[in-house]
This record gives sequence, C-alpha cells and structure tokens, in this order.
Amino acid sequence: MKISVVTVSYNAEVCIERTIQSVLGQTWNDLEYIVIDGGSKDRTPEIISKYAGRLAYWCSERDGGIYFGMNKGIAAATGDYALFLNADDTFVDEKVVERIARFLESTASAECAAYPEYAANAESTARPVDPTGAECPAGTDGAACADGTSPADVAYGDFYYEYDYGRYLRHPKPIEKMACSMAVCHQATLVRTTLLKQRPFDTKYRLSADFDMLSDFYLQGKKFVYMPFPVANMVMGSGMTHEHEAKSVAEFQAIMASHGQPLSAGQKGLLGRKKFIEWLKKVLPDKIRRPIFRFIAKIYKPL
Repeated sequence: MKISVVTVSYNAEVCIERTIQSVLGQTWNDLEYIVIDGGSKDRTPEIISKYAGRLAYWCSERDGGIYFGMNKGIAAATGDYALFLNADDTFVDEKVVERIARFLESTASAECAAYPEYAANAESTARPVDPTGAECPAGTDGAACADGTSPADVAYGDFYYEYDYGRYLRHPKPIEKMACSMAVCHQATLVRTTLLKQRPFDTKYRLSADFDMLSDFYLQGKKFVYMPFPVANMVMGSGMTHEHEAKSVAEFQAIMASHGQPLSAGQKGLLGRKKFIEWLKKVLPDKIRRPIFRFIAKIYKPL
C-alpha cells in the first residue's frame, strides 16, 4: 500500500520544517512525499531543498493559489491513496501512516476492534465496509478484498484542532452530512489517487475546493470509510480559510447551490456569525479573546 503525502506551501519558513519532519519521520516505508511551493519569497525553498534527497518531487514556482499547487501534487502522485497535509500541520505521531496503510489493507471491522477507545467516542455513524459495499455489522469481521486492496474510495479519520489557547480532539460528522457540510477534515482524509487524477480540485474556488470535490464524490456514491483513530494536528487561526472565514462560507454556500443542495436555516445565518467572529478577533485584546474562545472551543465542536 503506497501512500502519497502532498504539502503545498507559500512563505511558510516559520512552520514548513516541522511539517516536513513530521512526514519524513513516519515509520511506513512505502510513502512518497511531494512538496509544492508557490514561489515563496522567504526561506521556504531553501528549507525544502535541505530535504530534496528524501522527497519524491518538489518545486518552487508561482501558481494560481493553493488548489493549483494541490493539483500539481496530484499530477506527480503515484501512490494508491493521497493525503494533503498543509504547511504548519503535522501527523499525530510517527506511526500514523503505518496505521492508515494497515487499516486500508486489513479488514475494517478488525481495525475498529483494535481502537475501541476511538470507535466508542466517534460522533460519526458511519462504519467501515466489506468488499460487497455493505456496511460491516458491528462486532463482525469483514473479508478482505479479493485483490488485497481496500474497498475505500475515501478514508477519513479523527483529528486535533490546535489553537493558541489549547488542543482539542475532534471527530468527523456523520458522513451523511457530506452533501451539505464539510463533514471531514481534509488533513485527516485520504482519497484514491486514480479518483483525484480523474477529478482534481476545481480551481475556480479559492477557499473551499476541498468541500466541492469531496461532496461531489459523496453525491456520486463513492465509498467513504471511517478510520477510528486520530490522523493529523490541524493548526487553527492560520491559512487562507481561517484568515477569510466569511469569504469561505460564501464560497461554500455557492458550492452547495451548484450541487443542488438547499441551505438549512442554520447555514443561512452562518455568514453573519462568521463576520461577527472575525470582528471579535480584530477588536478583542489577546488576554480577553483567549479565555472566551477557549470556553467556546470546549462546548462547541464544529467542522
């Protein structure tokens, strides 16, 4: 089972090295690492070049944005599955890619039994599937695919949100919500590489092309499989989406409309709430903002 990991960066000299080391420190040998830099003007290319001998492919050149870079990574990928780990994000530990690969190679229900603490806490109602496409009944063993490959088109796991005021374990939403919300975290999600090459990111979307692609796969009936363990640490408060949350929500709503999905009452009011939160972040001093947002993070678990 070959896993491709793609990191896209731009002016990330402060954080890119810890992401690179997190990937290159993995114990799974059948892993290729691809780094696409958008022509950074800081030391990012210099830092990446230190690891050139251990990278399957890397480049530093101007492009149209993050999803242009991700599509370059898809074009270069040769693994069975690909995962996109942003600059500044990391894997939860050095064995997680091995855990993923063995999960995808083995019977899904047996893996659930191996991680009962996560399976019991997961908010997702989805269960892994057997080779026929049916859900494995709880507590039973599914047979491996005849060719030894996983039945998953998309595999998704748990993840951590990392804020400057704390670190919080998060679980995917029920996958049935994928048509109308970003039910998974893309840093904790792998997609079959052949699918990505057939249907790469739509670059007309600047902030939410990951939701566009994954919800499209869900609506096409592609097989989503839940991995009941944490995969990645996602740094919050940085990156394009978090710097432009209101714009991201507006784009998200446009994608839903393009997929023929109606907005719920809550989603219709989300844009206003995001604008209010952005305003709070700008006007509140850190000593007031941090305890308020730490309290909100403990009681509110959105994706």
